[in-house]
Amino acid sequence: MSALPHGPERPVRFGWMRPWHPSPLLRPLDRLEAVLRLAVVAAVLLTVPLAWGLGTEVYAVDAERIRVERATRTPVQATVVTEPAEVAPYTVRATVRWDENGRSGTAETSVPQTASAGDRVTLWLDPANRPVLAPRSPDAAPIGGIGTGLLVVFTAAGLGWALVRAVAVLLDRRRYAAWGAAWERSAPRRYRDPPAAV
Repeated sequence: MSALPHGPERPVRFGWMRPWHPSPLLRPLDRLEAVLRLAVVAAVLLTVPLAWGLGTEVYAVDAERIRVERATRTPVQATVVTEPAEVAPYTVRATVRWDENGRSGTAETSVPQTASAGDRVTLWLDPANRPVLAPRSPDAAPIGGIGTGLLVVFTAAGLGWALVRAVAVLLDRRRYAAWGAAWERSAPRRYRDPPAAV
């Protein structure tokens, strides 16, 4: 003996949400809500090409910047010449000196927290012989592009969901008010009046 289904399957339930469904049980407010849901889904789907384009643009710009960083920044071994001082939480600065590959100079820069005077640290220099951050990994470009695309899609989906929920709350209030008015018109008096005090 086969078990009876406990409710309509999902495709059947989805069919009732179509705004063009011929059922007389669908009120105009129900149809309006269904149209809004479909419009939001279509709008979110339309943001996918926009997200793709923005993500690709961010990737291209970041990839070019990383290529320039890796081509123009060079590492040198510098010697810490002053005792490092903590200038902020987890940030230690000291004066360092370098003389390598025909480049020499002195600068105050961030050093590892464990560094002390006399230690050797790796320092990255730009073409003007100034200390700069190490060049980023090439992996940063695709991560930035994908992150930008996902941010656009998720933001659109979140705004769409918030709009649908806000409209649903407003429409539910109207439905409840209509149900209350219908109950007042049709229910027997003994069900509408509060019980008498004893």
